[in-house]
Amino acid sequence: MATNASRRRRSPRTPGPRSSAGESLVARTPAGELLHVALPRVTSALRATVARLRLSHELPDRFGVVSAIRGEGVTFISRSLALVLANDTREKVCLVDFNFRHPARLGAGFEGRPGLAEVLRGSASLHDALAATADPALTILPAGTATVEEPPVFASSPELEMVLEDLDRRYEHMVIDLPSLHASSEALTLASHATGVAVVVRQGVTSEAQVKAALEELEGVPVLGVVLNAFETKVPAAIARRFPTT
Repeated sequence: MATNASRRRRSPRTPGPRSSAGESLVARTPAGELLHVALPRVTSALRATVARLRLSHELPDRFGVVSAIRGEGVTFISRSLALVLANDTREKVCLVDFNFRHPARLGAGFEGRPGLAEVLRGSASLHDALAATADPALTILPAGTATVEEPPVFASSPELEMVLEDLDRRYEHMVIDLPSLHASSEALTLASHATGVAVVVRQGVTSEAQVKAALEELEGVPVLGVVLNAFETKVPAAIARRFPTT
């Protein structure tokens, strides 16, 4: 697993964001097709998380986003976080999809293009797989198309770490959209490639027992906090005492 100590530390930059705190952040393809909208309440909460981590020098270069089970909004939070980082830091950000079994949809403009699976298989180059957006600071690496047998192989392959090290050199930040821990056998191995993870909890979806089990599984991975994907969610006291929430 990569560690912050083995990676170059970057000093926070101070230029102001390109959008105000009360505005939505929007991601589009270079052709103008809508990819994602992060509403003000979401961006405000994520900005608070990023600010806290930057001030404490704990903002990971490889920022993983994970959940206990599917349906908690990890892809939504990952995309919103990548937008916030690209907009507010004005540094290069790559959003990486590790969901080989259930790739995130990116719209018609991205259909048919290779992704991370093709790069790891050797049938496409990283250059061809990286997808630009309308914001020069934000790039996306889709998961691509994998067979049923390939995700566990990809997760522990030296090729994956080589790709991530290449991305480290190209981008200041990576946001990694991780599969849920209880949905695939390779999820924990994939999470170990992040230098820090946030756990997404959604009201009415995640039980306290499921969140506790996920946190226990992540013992070897730095857990930065719990992200509430529904603002009225009440985090169980036992979890709130252990990790900060947003």
